[in-house]
Amino acid sequence: STLTARVHFATPRIPAPPVTPVPVPMPTPPQTTPDPRSMFFSFVYNFRALPEQPAAVRHADLRLGHFMESYSNLGNDLHANPRVHLVSRWRLEKKDPAAALSEPVQPIVYWMDKNIPAKYRESVKAGIVEWNKAFEKIGFKDAVVAKQQPDDADWDNMDSTHASIRWFTGSDVGFAIGPSHKDPRTGEILDADIGMSDVFGRGTRRLAADDVPPSSQAQAHDHAWAGERGGQALADQLCTYMADQAGEFGFTLDLLALRDGLDMDGPEAEALAQAVVKDVVMHEVGHTLGLKHNFRSSTTVTQAQLRDKAYTEAHGISNSVMDYNAYNLPLKGEPRASLTNTTLGAYDYWAIEYAYKPIPAEQESAELGRIAARSTEPQLAYGDDFDQGTGGPYDGFDPRSNQRDLGDDPLAYAKKRLKLSQELWERVQTRKPQPGEDPLRNRRSVSESFRQLGMTANNISKYVGGIYAERIVPGVTPGQAFTPVDNAQQREALRFIATGLLSSDSFRFRPEFLANQSLDYNEWERGLPLSIPDAVATLQGRVLDRLMSPNTARRLIDQGAYLPEAQRKGAVSLSEVYGTLQGAIFSELKTGTDIDRMRRSLQREYLRRLQAQLNRATNGATVYADAFSMARYHASQLATSLRTASAKPGLSVETKAHLAETLDMLNSMLKATLVRS
Repeated sequence: STLTARVHFATPRIPAPPVTPVPVPMPTPPQTTPDPRSMFFSFVYNFRALPEQPAAVRHADLRLGHFMESYSNLGNDLHANPRVHLVSRWRLEKKDPAAALSEPVQPIVYWMDKNIPAKYRESVKAGIVEWNKAFEKIGFKDAVVAKQQPDDADWDNMDSTHASIRWFTGSDVGFAIGPSHKDPRTGEILDADIGMSDVFGRGTRRLAADDVPPSSQAQAHDHAWAGERGGQALADQLCTYMADQAGEFGFTLDLLALRDGLDMDGPEAEALAQAVVKDVVMHEVGHTLGLKHNFRSSTTVTQAQLRDKAYTEAHGISNSVMDYNAYNLPLKGEPRASLTNTTLGAYDYWAIEYAYKPIPAEQESAELGRIAARSTEPQLAYGDDFDQGTGGPYDGFDPRSNQRDLGDDPLAYAKKRLKLSQELWERVQTRKPQPGEDPLRNRRSVSESFRQLGMTANNISKYVGGIYAERIVPGVTPGQAFTPVDNAQQREALRFIATGLLSSDSFRFRPEFLANQSLDYNEWERGLPLSIPDAVATLQGRVLDRLMSPNTARRLIDQGAYLPEAQRKGAVSLSEVYGTLQGAIFSELKTGTDIDRMRRSLQREYLRRLQAQLNRATNGATVYADAFSMARYHASQLATSLRTASAKPGLSVETKAHLAETLDMLNSMLKATLVRS
């Protein structure tokens, strides 16, 4: 049964914003209602009895990524770990159990919302039924069915008896979600309703990114939401794939339009939009079939395969649609293959096999063990949200588990991504504006490119103090659980950060270009003039946050414990990282040159984090004693260099003032009362 409640929220006046900042951000008044003091909401409650006959359960395996129903079994005190984890899956049974290929007794039916525009329905359907390829491998014919909701349907696809893909619109939404409802006794999925916004289907596709909040802002909100409301269970289900896809989509269209003359409203852009819709639907349907994210899958395809059009058309650009794959954009002069995922990958077939393969009860344990034992095959590598750094106490220390990377060398991809961004910036600055075009077009292109590059900055920083993590089953899986990242790769990543991401030369823009980036004067919230230093500071801040974090320091200090004694010599040390970082950020102290605004901002961001490291009163519980002493040592070295540099003649007033302020701040940090433990 269904209950709909229509609720009226009203207030006589909107309270004024607080005079002083508050620790928790205040929500803004509604921006899209005629009067923000009054609005109506409808809440739909569905009530459904659990099946009289519970479905057969299937126990989860840590080597694969399935959503789970978990509980503590307190009826047996002989088990060291009372936790029980059951795979979330639909009830799927063959009509003819003896047949090699049989239709199911009851297929998994997804109803396509009547609001889905007609021109996108085939792509949505294709994304749904693509999963039949995986089910056919385990003996099911047409296990997944897509049906179109009639225009005159008298039922709501939000009810508990129709799994659906809903299409909705909004001025500030650009996401897709794939939640499901399960039987807590068995993990059986009873209903699933995917919600998908119209961000890719709305008129001019160059506006796609405008409907999506900045990735860092959206992720911060999502992480806080998960932390406040129950940790792992909800953090597992966070999905910003479509929001991030919108940003990648905009970046790709911009670059191809400037490089190859792509018509934003032409057939090639339309084909890409259709491909992206299919890709997003495959991803979200995968969630509703019980599959979690797999953020290692993008690293299981080689660079040569990504350049091979025939390979990518047949196999896609990743071994799983459950990853957040970057677009397969080539550098200038390289051949172009498929830009986005076109089909399921090897991991998707494997995960479906484990969850849904019909197995006689007496053979199930052995057969599931055999299936899971394939985890050592390279194309089946798996890493979930926590592995890549979302939720929980982890910050994502394995550089192979990332969002928005592509190919078997994430370090090489990071360098490529910077080159692609620089190509876009150069082309944006040289193109001539056309009469009647959107005045914010160039501004939007630049802003979106920095948002996308920020993800790469975070990913590349994982190499420094990084650890490769493998899902080891004791006595079963060969190899070791943790292996520090190779020293050469750590140093290569550190060099790229120092000479690429922290260098002002990587972010040069022409003054005449910046001076001509207008605002939207028709809007009240029209923003400020485009500031490249602010955008660069945000990007570089993500690098500093990771490299100067307590977790990175701890791993660098402890990594020798994971290595044989013969391999410890020459290992990357915390002193080397701090010294390299500080030397790159304050390189002007040696050259005696002026410090421009972008570099001054970077140095201030560094000092802010150094201050946090040295504040033992508030940070003592999280900062290792060795990390604290090393930070203090390098701070003292920096103070000496600042005194010497301040005395050099010929510096600008801005540089002199900055050096004086920096030295004063540093001295205050070093003289502050210490809380020793």
